[in-house]
Amino acid sequence: MPETQGQPAILLASSSPYRARQLKQLIPAFDQASPDIDETPQEGESPESICVRLSKTKAAALSGTHPDHWIIGSDQLGVCDGKLLTKSGNHAAALAQLTFCQGKEATFFTGLCLMHPASGWIRVSAITTRLRFRNLSEMALDAYLKTDEPYDCAGSFKLEQAGIRLFESVQSDDPSAITGLPLIRLCDYLLEAGLHPK
Repeated sequence: MPETQGQPAILLASSSPYRARQLKQLIPAFDQASPDIDETPQEGESPESICVRLSKTKAAALSGTHPDHWIIGSDQLGVCDGKLLTKSGNHAAALAQLTFCQGKEATFFTGLCLMHPASGWIRVSAITTRLRFRNLSEMALDAYLKTDEPYDCAGSFKLEQAGIRLFESVQSDDPSAITGLPLIRLCDYLLEAGLHPK
């Protein structure tokens, strides 16, 4: 396996500070680079399929420049009542998105790809998380958004911070997935590849 100073060479194919923070829970030292890809959904493509495809595409986009790295790609999309939940980008859009979700169940798909270009080793899948939103007032939602400012997060919330108060329940086989990187599934892949997180 490729190594750097005795450790496998790992590359996170993402500019996300949230995913980088998560990955440090497993791997103290890794490289990080942002893939330049087209994230436009294809016609008729399901949210889960989009996440799987984009996770693989992000990793593959950096394979030419990092052929000996183990490359981690990930992508996330949410759906509530048939509507895609995206990164809002600003307070007004976030408030509208959270207001729409009140009292409803949302499903988030978090795609994960682990790829080693030189050997052709690859695994890719998606983790499903189901969240039931509470019925909260616009004043409460506004106060939450001013606390976490989650405008760069899919769904306009940070579950790992004050956003936990928005929900009645959260169901997932991998609780870390909703933050952006499914660490339990990633551990599975790393162990299958013979890599042991330290």
